[in-house]
Amino acid sequence: RELGSDATARRAVEDVMPSTDLFEPREFKNSADEYFAVWKIGDEPAHTPPFHQMRDKVLAAYRAIEARKPARERTEELAAALREAGSDTAAFHDAHPDAELISLPPVPLWSSAAQFSPMTMAPSSQIVPTDIPGVPMVDDAFRQTVFRLKEGETAVLPNVPENTYYAVLATKREGASYEAFAKERASVESQLEAIRVRDATREWFDTLREEASSDQKASVPRG
Repeated sequence: RELGSDATARRAVEDVMPSTDLFEPREFKNSADEYFAVWKIGDEPAHTPPFHQMRDKVLAAYRAIEARKPARERTEELAAALREAGSDTAAFHDAHPDAELISLPPVPLWSSAAQFSPMTMAPSSQIVPTDIPGVPMVDDAFRQTVFRLKEGETAVLPNVPENTYYAVLATKREGASYEAFAKERASVESQLEAIRVRDATREWFDTLREEASSDQKASVPRG
């Protein structure tokens, strides 16, 4: 994901690079907290490659797609067994030793994280979605479903590439207090405004890049 002061709206590499200038380095971070500098070295026109070049990739993708249905069905069975076991996760693991059991500590929906500016390296507090420990590559829909579960409820959820399915059981839930919300409200509102400004600026720059790459001459406004 793209690094930046706004952790709630970072974009993936494939979303960033089409509008990036050649050899312009961009900073990214993956789910394992590894950092990368990525730059575009060339533009290739869109084309349809011959099938013999893509056959292995197409076959692998087809098999992965076909495997999703039985994987989900198996996870549904595990979710039912997990729901019956309730808090007795040891009994569940004894009955299903092939299932990897991940026990999570108490996790809040949002957390405060320090973000560092690449220009000043000065930390600024940001309210960001909390990562789910031990469960990489999940999206907002995954997180929202998990945090909406009531105690004793289960859900079957895939990660983003849908190559892993999880049976999630909420063993305990604590509601957020109004005092905690009021304490963080100003910071959240400030971040939302920053997101709107950033999105508008990004859209403006993308428009300028498209105009500059066209055959027509275009004047570049100052802003």
